[in-house]
Amino acid sequence: IGIININAHYRYREDYEQMAREKEMYSRFAALSGKYICINTIDLETNSYTEYNALETDYEGLGLPRRGNDFFQELRENAHRMICEEDLPLFYSMFSREHILEKIKKGGIFTLDYRIVFDKEPKYVSMRAVLDEEMGRKLLLIGLSDIDDQVRQKKEYAENLYTAKTQATQDALTGVKNKLAYDEMTEELTERIRKGFIGGAEGELCSEDV
Repeated sequence: IGIININAHYRYREDYEQMAREKEMYSRFAALSGKYICINTIDLETNSYTEYNALETDYEGLGLPRRGNDFFQELRENAHRMICEEDLPLFYSMFSREHILEKIKKGGIFTLDYRIVFDKEPKYVSMRAVLDEEMGRKLLLIGLSDIDDQVRQKKEYAENLYTAKTQATQDALTGVKNKLAYDEMTEELTERIRKGFIGGAEGELCSEDV
C-alpha cells in the first residue's frame, strides 16, 4: 500500500481549468467590445498579473510576458520598447498604481490614449482600467484597444472642416476675408459684448477687436 500526495497535481489542474474559463470569458468580451488587443488582470494585493490576448492581432499587447509579479514596475521599465517616444512623458506621468486607482475612485474608470510603435509606424491605442472582485480578491482589469482608425478619421474630419471654413470665409484670389467672415466676427463680438467679457477686463474692448 502506497500513499502519494496528489494535492499539487489537483491544484495545477484547477488553475489550468480556471485559466481556460477566463480565456473563454475574455474572448467573448473582446468579441463584443471591438478591437481589443489584450486584457490584463492585476491582483491588487500582490501586483501579479496575467495577460489574455483573445483576438488574432499583429500587436504584441503591452510588450510584457503573459504572466509576471509586478505589473506596474514591469510596464514602466519596458514602456520605451513599445510606446512612441513623443508620448512617453505623458505615459510616465499618468501611469502609476496610485493615479489609476484615484481616477477610478473618482469616475469609475481610468483611460489613457497614446501611440505604440508597430512595424516602425505609430498606432493609436486606448488603455482603460476598472476595478473588479473575484473570489474575495480585488482585481484591476486593464484593456488595451486599437483606436487608430477612429483617431485618424477625427483628425481628417477636423482638417476638412477647417479647409471648408477657410474656403468659405476667404477670397480664393486675394486671400482677403469676405463678407461671411465679417458677419461671423460681428456675431462673435456681439455675443462677447452681451456677456460682458471683451478684452482684459469685463466690458472693455481690446485694440484687436476695435
